[in-house]
Amino acid sequence: MAHDLLPIRDGDKTTFHMKFNEGTPEAEEKDIELSDKDKVWVDNRHMHMKDTIDKLMGDFQKFLDQNPHFTNSDANTTSINAIKDMMAGLPQFTEMKEAYSLHITMAQECMDIFQHHKLADMSPIEQSMATGLDEDNRKAKNVLDSVVRLLDDDAVSQSDRLRLIIMYLLYRDGVILEDIKRLLAHASLPPQDGEIIANLEQLGGRTTRGGLKEPKREDPPLFPIDTKAPISEDNYMSRFSPAVKHMLDNLCRGALDQTSFPYVKPPLDPNEDAMIGQGSLRAAKPSWAGAGRRVADNRQRIIVFMAGGATFSESRACYEVSSAMNRDIFMATSHMLTPQLFIQQLTYSSVLAHLWAHHLLHHKEAPRDHLQEASEYQGDLHRHREGYQWALG
Repeated sequence: MAHDLLPIRDGDKTTFHMKFNEGTPEAEEKDIELSDKDKVWVDNRHMHMKDTIDKLMGDFQKFLDQNPHFTNSDANTTSINAIKDMMAGLPQFTEMKEAYSLHITMAQECMDIFQHHKLADMSPIEQSMATGLDEDNRKAKNVLDSVVRLLDDDAVSQSDRLRLIIMYLLYRDGVILEDIKRLLAHASLPPQDGEIIANLEQLGGRTTRGGLKEPKREDPPLFPIDTKAPISEDNYMSRFSPAVKHMLDNLCRGALDQTSFPYVKPPLDPNEDAMIGQGSLRAAKPSWAGAGRRVADNRQRIIVFMAGGATFSESRACYEVSSAMNRDIFMATSHMLTPQLFIQQLTYSSVLAHLWAHHLLHHKEAPRDHLQEASEYQGDLHRHREGYQWALG
């Protein structure tokens, strides 16, 4: 949530732009690094925002209990704003003050955006579209009505409206072009966003269907949701779990389907799956584990590579399974994806693909099958563009 809503920059360093001492002569702005040296960040970065706020407030209350001379019995420590004001009066604890001030500010800004942009209203319908089920694990109903109501709401930002439309189209496995035109009109989005929607086809997403009678694709999920498992009220807005979490959970239990996830090189020991489930794949510590770093004995190490970028929810899933299953799980990828970056890449994907096709068609040494593929792709791209231009009038 923090990476989605806040001005966090990922580069050589992960930084958050913050203002200090606002309204005073000592006011300043600077980029604060978020790293493993920041204990508060390490302890909270994989937690949901509600749990993070509860923990920050609990930690601060614990500090006040240990230092009662900094407050009085009437002090209010039940809100983020009150705690932030109290921290301004603790000059003696500079290091603690800066660390907690940073993360309380981040939590406060997240909650301000969450409230002002109606994210509390968006979350339930987003979860229903992502899972196909409502809060009671039943088939979601009245999805279109909920989406259209949010598209008409001035408090919902344009980027969030586009995300809602994209999620709805993928949830429906495509609609007719005329319906896309209506959705974009409700959202007051520019015609150029029609091409962003069309580019989802390049990733395997289906956004359009030829007619109302054309059936949905019935691709069975790799990891079906257990509809009999109860959902706690605290998890209503975080019901969706990325596939990598289910994959890792099954792998750690030795129950991963080898048909869907075959070995690149079959193991020499046919009982290796059972050994994986017991967490004793190998006892030797490899050299890449890091010289001088103490590694827990008998902890299996799993490396997950996410092709094409990984999301922060997938990163959290690796952390959660690692903690629950007593494994060392490392996620590697080319880059971390935020919703904004994903939309940006989707925007330019047709341009890059068109340049690739143009290059192959004009390259004399290109293999014949590549030339045929490039020619077919250019035809598909042209037809998609004409279709969306027609639908948008």
